[in-house]
Amino acid sequence: MSLYIHSNPELLQRLKKHSKNRGYFFATLAEAVPVVSDPKTSLSGVYFSPEDVSFSAFRFLEILIAHRPATPVFLFQNQLAGQPLLGKDFLSSLHVRGVFNEDTAFEHLIAPLLSVRSYPESTERHGVKRDVMPGYVSIPSSDFFSVTQVTYDLFTIDESKKIILFLGTGAKIEPEYLKRLIARNGQILVREEDIQRIRVKLQRRREYFFDDTDFPHEWKSSELMVNARALIQEMKRLGVTEHLVENAESMLGDLYKSIHQVSGNFTGHLSQLLEKAGKCDRSVFCAGYAMLVCKQLKYERIASVEILGVASVLQDISLFDTPFGDLSDKKPSALTPEEREYYLKHPAKSSDLLSRNADLPAVTLQVIHQHHERRDRTGFPEQLGGPQIHPMAEILSLVNEYYDAHREYGTDQDVLNYLNNDGFSHYSDNLVQAFRHVLGVALKDKMAAAVARK
Repeated sequence: MSLYIHSNPELLQRLKKHSKNRGYFFATLAEAVPVVSDPKTSLSGVYFSPEDVSFSAFRFLEILIAHRPATPVFLFQNQLAGQPLLGKDFLSSLHVRGVFNEDTAFEHLIAPLLSVRSYPESTERHGVKRDVMPGYVSIPSSDFFSVTQVTYDLFTIDESKKIILFLGTGAKIEPEYLKRLIARNGQILVREEDIQRIRVKLQRRREYFFDDTDFPHEWKSSELMVNARALIQEMKRLGVTEHLVENAESMLGDLYKSIHQVSGNFTGHLSQLLEKAGKCDRSVFCAGYAMLVCKQLKYERIASVEILGVASVLQDISLFDTPFGDLSDKKPSALTPEEREYYLKHPAKSSDLLSRNADLPAVTLQVIHQHHERRDRTGFPEQLGGPQIHPMAEILSLVNEYYDAHREYGTDQDVLNYLNNDGFSHYSDNLVQAFRHVLGVALKDKMAAAVARK
């Protein structure tokens, strides 16, 4: 049985149809972890997409290596399939055996595993055993039927109970020898240090992951959002409300996918999305509007997700645990003078806190630091202006302005009056034009939805 993990329901349906449901099919990595970890489950191969914000793809690979050291792993990944040199390095360093485009024909997709069906399974459990011989793990021989080359030195036990080398690293697997081995004891030994070596390579790859400019953006974006979710949990520990955590976690993945599925003119899609975002905290509200503005300005997807999306979620992390308590949900007009003084410094405090405790790109930290600055130098904390402000930070600043006005004035008309009379004057003309378009379409869609409900 193979394990297939992909967020595209059409792809999963195609795989289910052609495989006649012989396999495990999940939309997220998080759902698949129990299957990978269960020693009673037989897996001939694992196919997954790293473009998943439910669980770290690196962590998923670590779990695979720990529980299924010999099970071949394949990726659905267009970017790697088109970059053979990067793909080769990726495969060798991350224990991945192959890469497939999403439109790969099913018979080609499973070709590496077709031979598995003609060989018997080990009668032993499918997970690894660590109590057979000190320093070794025992892996079912049947796990190797879908492997073309050996990743580790493999050992077996002869008639006199001595450990002997069965195959060396890089050697070609001969299925007939495996069949004989299964008939005898069904297990192959691998040195634990060899498996640990692969895991160390994976961990080192992860350490330098964000500095690798050639690495596929989709994988980076997904890993960043997993990190953001972990930070939200830390925010919860610092006193963030359950409401924020629950809504942010449920919204983040859907939000980023939905934004980029919206057609170019947005119409007919925004009402439900933004209504749901508006019921959450500032971070989710701002992430939705900021990325829609990015789309209108034709920014690359990676910029809107990796920079603005993460910055929106984490911008106020320093407000949840202050000397004055939780200031994250207070209106600026309701702050005391002392609270106000602290509030004016929170963008810098959030950026500093994240730089010490999270592996975020410098540009994301810069946007967080500047998310209340204005082009005419009337913002805070440093009254920057013009080209000193990162374009992404100016977008987030305007969206924050809109959020505060929305809370202060309540009605759409009063908010629009404020923005037209004062708010828009602090920002760049092209940004204001893009935001007007997004807001105009959103309000139009909102009115149409209200009429439809009647």
